[in-house]
Parts: sequence; C-alpha cells; structure tokens
Amino acid sequence: MSAASLNLDLAARGDELGEAMAFGRAVRIVEALLFAAGEPLSDTVLAEALPSGVNLREVLAHLEAHY
Repeated sequence: MSAASLNLDLAARGDELGEAMAFGRAVRIVEALLFAAGEPLSDTVLAEALPSGVNLREVLAHLEAHY
C-alpha cells in the first residue's frame, strides 16, 4: 500500500468517525430535548438542534429502536 492510499484510507476512516460522533451527539441531544419537553416538539425544532449533516429521521429511528 502506498503512502498516498494509506492517507486516503485514514482520511476516510476519520470522516466515518466524525460522522459517528456527530450522530451519537445528535441522539443524545434529541433524547434530552424529548424527555425535558413539557409538550410535543416539532421536527423543525428538533432538526435545528442537530449537528450539521445529521438526519433527524435516522436519529428518531435509532431512539425508537432503543426504547
């Protein structure tokens, strides 16, 4: 494996790790908002609280599967 391809592989893994961390953070944010809210929250309100690039539907599906 060349140094260039190794660097590309490491960069891709770094991107995947960053996405996973953002998704995990988004799950915790939405979970906290839903538990703390005194009333139902709209998708818009939840989506505005998420890190950039995170899909709200995926976060909600993850939480639904968890609970």
